[in-house]
Parts: sequence; structure tokens; C-alpha cells
Amino acid sequence: MRRTKQDVNNLSKQNKIEPMGEEINTKVEIIECAVNLFKNHGYDQVTVAQICKEVGISKTSFYYHFSSKEDLVSDYILSVHEISARALNQVLLLSGSYLAQFWKFYQIYINKYLVTGYEIMSISYANKLKYHKSYLPGDTPSHVVYISLLEKSQAAGEIRNMADPTSLAATCVYLIRGIFILWSMSGDIDLRETCRNALNDLFQPNEGFVLE
Repeated sequence: MRRTKQDVNNLSKQNKIEPMGEEINTKVEIIECAVNLFKNHGYDQVTVAQICKEVGISKTSFYYHFSSKEDLVSDYILSVHEISARALNQVLLLSGSYLAQFWKFYQIYINKYLVTGYEIMSISYANKLKYHKSYLPGDTPSHVVYISLLEKSQAAGEIRNMADPTSLAATCVYLIRGIFILWSMSGDIDLRETCRNALNDLFQPNEGFVLE
């Protein structure tokens, strides 16, 4: 039986995924090998045959786990999102302002994307457009935490933007996602700085709470 995307469990700082069982171990190895090949040679230049040769598997084994290179990239990006979401609890334990906690969580995503590289991210976004896949801000369980952090940040006098926290959190997602897509086109912009400046403009932090 074909495994689901939830089979890809974890990524370390070097994009390593912690496997669960022999079958999952093979899937993880394919993903890690393919991503490294994409980074070194470019996505379009790497074939399924090259991936199989590097891993030491047959094409039958590759297509047992993935329907295509696009499917592989989707699994990889899903893993990035899953580990970033699980890091949220650790972020909430950090000291500092509510706004700083909010920014720290976004930095986890930004750092993961930077490690992944803009070309692979561009493939991911292209796949979403091709297959009409998208998600709204409220589709992720962690979004309720974003709303709570912004509501507490407003109450604590950290930011001047007093818009409804739910609306503010959604605007933030759309804003940052747009920056991610722009970055994925060429990698020419400073992703972290551009996101930080955009959030400072949106939230209008009071003195002592400006995102750095």
C-alpha cells in the first residue's frame, strides 16, 4: 500500500529526515538524495534515473514511493512545514515579547526555505498553480496561535496596529507568502530582511519592540 505524505516525519537543520521503518527509510533516502542533486545540478537537469542510480534502487522502487519528481518535491516541502509547525511549542517557551515570539516562528520558516533554496521552492509553487492547490491561513492548526500572539501583543502595547487579530494574522500570511513567491522566482531579494521590514510596516511596533 502506498504511504501517505505523513510518512515523512522530520527534517534536521541539514534537511535530514528521521525515518520510521525500513520502507520509510528508503523513501527518506530518496528525498534527501534527490534534494541534494537538485541543489547541485538544478531540478530540470536531474532525471529519475540519476536519482535511482545515486540511491541504488530501481525505477520501480522510486515510483512505488513517488509518482514523479514533482510528487517528491511536494513531500519534501510538506516535511519542512511539519517540522516548522512542531517547533512552535519551543518558540512559545522563549522569553521576550509576544511580537518577538511571532517573528521567531516566521524565522524558522524563513531559515528552512533558505536552506532548501529558491529553485526547489519555485517548483513547489509551480506545482500548486498547476494542480490548483492552495491553503487559506485558517487551514493550519498553528494559525490560532498566531492570532493569540497578535492579540496579546496588542493588549501589551507592543504594536500600534489595532486591527482585528484574526484579520491581521491573515494579512500577515498573505503578505509573507507573496514575498516567498517573489523570492522563489530568482532568489535575488534578501528573504529575511524583506519579511522583517514588511512585518514592521504592517504591525507598526512601538519603541522597544521593532523586529530585528
